[in-house]
Amino acid sequence: MSRTTHLPRALAALVLGLAAAVGYAGGESAWKPFLPAEAQQELKARSIRTMEGIKGSAEQDKARKMVEYALVQGYQRAAAGGAELKLRSPQDLGEMMNLLRNKAKGGEGTAPELQYNAKLKKQDGIESLIGALSSKQPKADDVAKMGKELELLAYRVAVMGAITHDNPPGKDKLPEWRKLSLEMRDSAVALAEAAAKKSPADIQKASSRLENSCTQCHREFRK
Repeated sequence: MSRTTHLPRALAALVLGLAAAVGYAGGESAWKPFLPAEAQQELKARSIRTMEGIKGSAEQDKARKMVEYALVQGYQRAAAGGAELKLRSPQDLGEMMNLLRNKAKGGEGTAPELQYNAKLKKQDGIESLIGALSSKQPKADDVAKMGKELELLAYRVAVMGAITHDNPPGKDKLPEWRKLSLEMRDSAVALAEAAAKKSPADIQKASSRLENSCTQCHREFRK
């Protein structure tokens, strides 16, 4: 594994500062182990590279770094279990969820391997990809080309779901928030497992569950 699996000294100082903004509390945990060690290490390395590449000091840059740092902590919990993971503010939760949008709207986009048709290349977004996989069963050739990338992306989304569970907007409709966020986590894990098996039918089924959980959550909480 490359050196990026460990925090460089300069970035470590930044992370120590950000860590003070991440809180942990007791209670029921969303962090049952579901992330394989190999996927954890790769996702961690990618998040660290992302943090290294963000050079700005504006609040949005800090929020983006905070999100990636929280995701690194989430990967650790998703691999071994752990306590609640709190973001520093609701704005950071919004920044995390924005990563799922099309790149033109502020999302992080998708790997080229996941852009298996012209429409997805143009849209370049995680939500668009999940929608496409949900609406039509992908071809076996396309699934083969997606390879490890779909599995890794799905596990990243599953960790987002667990973090979402730990960061409700308030006590109003709290049971529904937790239910939908865990459905996001579990359906994303099912998608990762389907991608590992290279099963087009299971990929569509898991994608439909994932899209449905997101749609319900938006309906209930995005006012």
